[in-house]
Amino acid sequence: MKVAGIVVCNPDYNRLIENINVLHPQVDRIAVYLNSEINRSRLNGLDKLQYLSDGNNRGIATALNAIMSYADKLGADWCLLLDQDSVVSKKCVEGYEKYKNLDNAAILTPFIHDDRDMEKQETAVETHTEIDMCITSGSYNNIELWKKEKGFRDEFFIDYVDWEYCARVRSRGYKVYRINEMIIDHQLGSKTYHKILWWNVFTYNHNAFRKYYITRNTIVTYRLFPDEIKLAHPYLRTWKRLLFTILFEEEKGKKTRAILRGVLDSGKLYRELKGKQEYGY
Repeated sequence: MKVAGIVVCNPDYNRLIENINVLHPQVDRIAVYLNSEINRSRLNGLDKLQYLSDGNNRGIATALNAIMSYADKLGADWCLLLDQDSVVSKKCVEGYEKYKNLDNAAILTPFIHDDRDMEKQETAVETHTEIDMCITSGSYNNIELWKKEKGFRDEFFIDYVDWEYCARVRSRGYKVYRINEMIIDHQLGSKTYHKILWWNVFTYNHNAFRKYYITRNTIVTYRLFPDEIKLAHPYLRTWKRLLFTILFEEEKGKKTRAILRGVLDSGKLYRELKGKQEYGY
């Protein structure tokens, strides 16, 4: 049984339909978790779809857990997770299947391609590379391990759900592999580029809602896994985010307040997570 899941929130229907059409011949079921109301009539005629929610936004972690649980009930051993902005290759699942027996594999992930990204694209010659972190979209996930780890952390709601999970499974001795032949077309936010003297910088222009969760969860993830190099210097990252927001983005006041609130609330969430014995931090 091959299962893929897509998390949907106010989608670009053309891109979503493109995504579903590419997935259709590769899997037996496509779970669609709605974090917003959608016009389902736009998806009429597309079979293999199973809607898992009522359109209320319960966050990315809850959506991913629902998709993984659905795949598990159908008897799948791995599940492909996507968001609405990602379009996979025509042989994505087939390609991943060749690598799922790699040593202690928890997550398989592709190269991420965004044709709007002006930064130099990384290249690799190996078939696969062990890495520290990956985004959830486009990843192939070991369901048995997901159950063992009690899923993605609902408390994070949205940002850093993926990095926290990567850090957690790696802390248990499991591995994240990038499959270098796999390339996914994925749009990484509304990135814009700027210049400070001789320094080239960019901002993602996230709204205040996202600024809050990025800030809070950046700090909490580091505190949970302080040995992870990719998570280092969370407060420096936060002040850099604040500076660039003030210099280059709109709604500066609203976003600034959201960032500062995220800093203040990070301690509370950290204590909450550390206090849950079943999480094993």
